[in-house]
Amino acid sequence: MGNALASLKLGKAAGYDGLTTESLHYRHPVIFIYLKLLFNMMSMHKYVPDDFGVGVVVPVVKDQCADWCSADNYRPVTLSAVVSKVFGHCVLQKYGDM
Repeated sequence: MGNALASLKLGKAAGYDGLTTESLHYRHPVIFIYLKLLFNMMSMHKYVPDDFGVGVVVPVVKDQCADWCSADNYRPVTLSAVVSKVFGHCVLQKYGDM
């Protein structure tokens, strides 16, 4: 799980839940125990909470000098919950090579 957390970049925007990568990065080490229990229970019961699939789409300007009124000058960025990103990285580390 440490590798999954280390693979996330610091300084990025918070998800809809308000948590940033820094909030897990500079945490008390006991958080790993709780996240491991959560992820193991999710795996055992074959259930992923609906909130893990929720993201907020934010439009970001591509070119500051171009026309800001044009829809072509924007790209969508989805802000997801940090815990769901960590879970996704853990799943990929465990089952990615299959």
